[in-house]
Amino acid sequence: MNPSQDNCVTPGLLAISEAESRIQAAIQPIRDKQVLPLKHCLNRILSENIVAGFNIPRERHSSMDGYALAFTDLQNNIQAFRLAGTSWAGKPYTGTVQSGECIRIFTGAVLPDTTDTVVIQEQVTESEGLIRFPGTTELGDNVRLPGDNVKQGSVVLETGSQLSPAEIGLLASLGKVSVQVYRQLRVAFFSTGDELRGLTDELQSGQLYDSNRYSLHALLEQTGVIPVDMGVVPDNPNQLSETLITAAKNSDLIISTGGASVGDADFVQPVIEKIGQLQFWKLAIKPGKPLVFGEIQGTPFFGLPGNPVSVMVTFLVLVRQALYKQMGKRTCQPLQFEVPITHTIQRKPGRQEYQRGLLTLDDNRLQVTPLKSQGSHILYSMISANCFIIIPAECHTISEGQSVFVLPFKSEI
Repeated sequence: MNPSQDNCVTPGLLAISEAESRIQAAIQPIRDKQVLPLKHCLNRILSENIVAGFNIPRERHSSMDGYALAFTDLQNNIQAFRLAGTSWAGKPYTGTVQSGECIRIFTGAVLPDTTDTVVIQEQVTESEGLIRFPGTTELGDNVRLPGDNVKQGSVVLETGSQLSPAEIGLLASLGKVSVQVYRQLRVAFFSTGDELRGLTDELQSGQLYDSNRYSLHALLEQTGVIPVDMGVVPDNPNQLSETLITAAKNSDLIISTGGASVGDADFVQPVIEKIGQLQFWKLAIKPGKPLVFGEIQGTPFFGLPGNPVSVMVTFLVLVRQALYKQMGKRTCQPLQFEVPITHTIQRKPGRQEYQRGLLTLDDNRLQVTPLKSQGSHILYSMISANCFIIIPAECHTISEGQSVFVLPFKSEI
């Protein structure tokens, strides 16, 4: 099932594809760079190409524990070999291996110059102090050549690469003590609403603990930016304006939650129009329709809805990709793939919907089951789910067994 067609969305709402295009056009990558020790570079974005200064491996190595010999000796029908010595990883054999001789060799050890083939120890027989090899041996068996892993002069990592444990290990294998990366973004965020209270406060009637700030803080850290928590802003347009202007001066991007709809206490959209530039408001997305995007004094701003699930959906679908671009990360698309659905879904068309789903394996085949609780206020459902089921705006019914696109947000099923 393909993504939504723009002409199928509810009138007055902006299609998600158009919103994505406008966001990507408005966001500019960061330019500031810094040099960091390698141990401090997890999830950071490279701001330079990394070129290999030498081959990996640098010399011919054995890939197995066994015995090294010259293949020509086998071709010359030598049947039994004398053991000349041992080559250990980090302690190579320094003698010369003569014709009719072999050496004991271990994984990662350097091959002597006159040898070119390694036979694994399980295939070797030994009797009367002599080593015998099978007739199935081929030239170059179990030998890693210089540059098998990385070739000298090759670009192994490009500018914009995000450094995972694998990239950091590769950099260490090249002897990189430190690398140049883009500085971390500072992202200011806050919640709005007179009903919100801190976690140590005693709740009165009609009051709620502010969960959105904690979800956002975790999402921002997971993305690799520095969260700047600006607390809770009351439902007051003047205080909202002051907070936004302060945030714009001290951060690279701003996120608010709540106050983005059309109620009497929803001030985000009119305040942005007054003190900044409004790019769009109201998306053809469910949950998350009352989303605001604009800028304040050149700083990008996302006004997310107040419902907890809407916050997480709009962040994972739209905000995270914007942050990746601003961080300097190479262009990438979120992982989406098709799987069959286990239950029929019927709904009102007009908005692209992201239903919470559970990816599971059935007879070694992936399938997805929609959760029963889909309300945008039911945060607990995000714990039970591991993906979003993407339902195009024009779709009214999805039948059991039909293929749907899913967007995973957890790494395990």
